[in-house]
Amino acid sequence: MAKHLNSIKEIKHHLKKKIINYDVSLVSIIIIRHEENKNIMPIINSIKDETYRKVEILVGDCCIEDDTELTAYISSDRKIIYEKYDNIDESIKELSDRALGEYMNIILSEVQFSTQRIETMMNIILESEKIIFVASDNADLNNIEDEIFKPKNENDNSVLGNLISKNTIAELLKDHKVNFLNQCSGVIFKSSFKKTFLDNYKVDYFRLWSEFMKFGHGFYVNRQLIASHEKQELFFTYLERSSEESWVYYTVLKLMTNVEKDALINQWCESLFYSIAEDIAGFKCEKKKNKDYRLPLLLADISEFVKNDETLKVPNTALAAIKSLDEEYCIANIDRDKVLFSCVTVYHLFTSAILSEIYYKDKKKVLILSNLIESAEKLYENLKKSCIWDQVILFDEKRVLDSHSAEEYKELFLECGTLHYFTFGTPLNESIISLINPNTKMILTDEGLMTYFIKEFLPGYIINRGYTARQIKLDFADEVWVYNKDLIISEFEQPVREIQMPEKEKLKPIVQKLNLLFNYNPKPMEEGVLFFDQYFEYSELFTKEDEITMQASILNVLDKQKTFVKKHPRIDISKYNNTSITIMENSDLPWELLRLNELMENQSKPRVFVTYFSTAILTDFMIGKKYSAENNSYILLEKIIKEFGYHEDLKFLYKIIEKLENNFHKKIYLPETIDQLSEVFEQVK
Repeated sequence: MAKHLNSIKEIKHHLKKKIINYDVSLVSIIIIRHEENKNIMPIINSIKDETYRKVEILVGDCCIEDDTELTAYISSDRKIIYEKYDNIDESIKELSDRALGEYMNIILSEVQFSTQRIETMMNIILESEKIIFVASDNADLNNIEDEIFKPKNENDNSVLGNLISKNTIAELLKDHKVNFLNQCSGVIFKSSFKKTFLDNYKVDYFRLWSEFMKFGHGFYVNRQLIASHEKQELFFTYLERSSEESWVYYTVLKLMTNVEKDALINQWCESLFYSIAEDIAGFKCEKKKNKDYRLPLLLADISEFVKNDETLKVPNTALAAIKSLDEEYCIANIDRDKVLFSCVTVYHLFTSAILSEIYYKDKKKVLILSNLIESAEKLYENLKKSCIWDQVILFDEKRVLDSHSAEEYKELFLECGTLHYFTFGTPLNESIISLINPNTKMILTDEGLMTYFIKEFLPGYIINRGYTARQIKLDFADEVWVYNKDLIISEFEQPVREIQMPEKEKLKPIVQKLNLLFNYNPKPMEEGVLFFDQYFEYSELFTKEDEITMQASILNVLDKQKTFVKKHPRIDISKYNNTSITIMENSDLPWELLRLNELMENQSKPRVFVTYFSTAILTDFMIGKKYSAENNSYILLEKIIKEFGYHEDLKFLYKIIEKLENNFHKKIYLPETIDQLSEVFEQVK
């Protein structure tokens, strides 16, 4: 007889309320070439053509002999990282450290498994903040099973160890309620990266794996990996924390009802990740239309839960009650006079302070500061003393795997009537947007150059920088606020509002408060040629060798011009050791702060500004457009760095430059070579 759930409490007992985000994540695939598996070209081709939507490939070559075809292929594809190693363990460790993906898939074959290596990979998983996949050509590996599952001593009565030795992951799930499912069907993974298998296999099992991964959900771990005796319990604690999705609760619940295990696994693969994926995508579209993206997903989860469990029926009255209570709760708890600012960079902080003083002087204001900001703890203390905000929160991004890192602020997120968030995504912004009241007014706010062509630039930015689409939210914004509407390239569907800076006399006290925040004692700046350097390390947008060559060539020219450098806070000062270039005083402070102080005191003089494509060079056209009138020269090095292998497409930058020249009648130089850069300096002296 079907059990009816008539109360919210009963429904929540069977189904946790989850916000599932189905945007695509970057997956790092590590392929190990070794003596028993030399030909990895089919694997690379299959991954690029058939597997993930967005992938980073890292190859560790442990073979003595080189593969000329492989070497030639990799040298022509800058996105494949290739390194030679002496042994497999070293390659796994180092490539895992270099991987940028949110998920990581290590491609191995059965000949590479041994008890020692399994423990090596176990340590990588435990130390990594990524979610790990380990795929093997053989899901069984019976030939080494006894050795792996054998207890290290006769007194080892580990329940987990005994259960694993029964050759079924389902048993482990059933008896320990572990919140993950790590094995679909061996045939899905067996030789599944070979093109012949993909082209000829009629049942198309591989599509299950593709559907499974393209949403960035879950992970597969070969069950032999779990048999590291000393690390078992810690490993499962990690898995419980890493994989909480509604489909897991459904699967575990079904396992607990003693459904026949093999049939359940097949059903799970064929329905939940194959056909239901399209239904889930439909709910995602619906949530964008309705704005209230939490409720449709909750109803979707309940609907799917009921559809796949004939023993459980949720009447329509209960669903209606959920909807009604959810809407009433959100509306009743919102405070239209409370404004929330989410800051991940000092530019965000700078803009938040200006908006707080100009637009929200009499509102209740809360600022959340990410600890990814340089000297965040020191800034945090100054922010609390500033009296600009009623509440200041230091958010620990490193606790992202801890589900309580954002949940503890859920009540605050539901209360806020307005949210100012920026285009640079981190777990902080992702958490806020997932938990914010659907009735909150969400304002996508100027964070610099990228905001002005964010819609066009975003797809390539996500792929090249390793962000996920869910981290940079555009669809949920009600309005877009920028410093200069005339420079916008993107065609936003939302209303665009220009941030109106006040007259000098009204701005001066705000600037003084900003000086206190950053412990800045204003003084005249004497620099004539100013280079805004940028931080490229780890960006993977060109090789380290190309970057060093490029920087040496550019700095050599700047060195002759008595240039001062406004360095990025993360740049090591030793970079400039072999030049006479001077680091400008207060170089680690926001340029916008230094510039506004200068403009407020009428101490500005004509300068030559040089950069690759830093937002700082445009300060006078954005924040300072009302106050700056001197005849400066502007040099962008974007075309030069492309000569050194930089491969990010910045074509939209040229549209900004065209607008600047037309609207402000300023000449912006774009030299294409080092020689042209020298010639430009002769013109602007």
